[in-house]
Amino acid sequence: AKVHSITKDNQGNLWIALYQHGALMIPAHKSSFKYFGSHSLSQDIIGRCCVTTVKGGHNGNIYIGTDNDGIFIVSKDKNSSKHITSEEISNIPPIAIGIFEDSENNLWIGSYGSGASRLNLKTMKCEQVKDIVNEQNNELVSNVYDFVEDSHKRVWIATMGGGLQYYDLNKKEHHICSQINQIVNNWI
Repeated sequence: AKVHSITKDNQGNLWIALYQHGALMIPAHKSSFKYFGSHSLSQDIIGRCCVTTVKGGHNGNIYIGTDNDGIFIVSKDKNSSKHITSEEISNIPPIAIGIFEDSENNLWIGSYGSGASRLNLKTMKCEQVKDIVNEQNNELVSNVYDFVEDSHKRVWIATMGGGLQYYDLNKKEHHICSQINQIVNNWI
């Protein structure tokens, strides 16, 4: 590109006018903002597929779910990742749209079309959660969107079509919340 003009602002940032390409700002101070992905200038540690969900873990790791490329566990230092696919570990859903680490070191993975799975991060064994069903027809809910854990060690599960459900980590029991009359419909 042709450079037409260069100036420095009060903070020391350089601004460069690029003919037919807009303006480029070079910050005076290094930014802590980082980009991870296929167009990264430094390294690509999360593949080339669409990122559908991202969540921070208890130990500083970042969990990234993708559309048809499994799960990436980005290290605390953000310099490396572990790639987990259904070819390596069975029951990893292909399209992860919700991801959550519970207090017992399990990674809950909600998916589009494949229900939910729970990956034990210590043993790296993954199982499909078969208790998340639609109460009306007792069929497995195929779209599970998100999870959160409360102070009573209940993992709340948001589904598309199966309402709100939870798994009690203490009792190892699954519950469908049809008794909660504040829920307007089954699309959470």
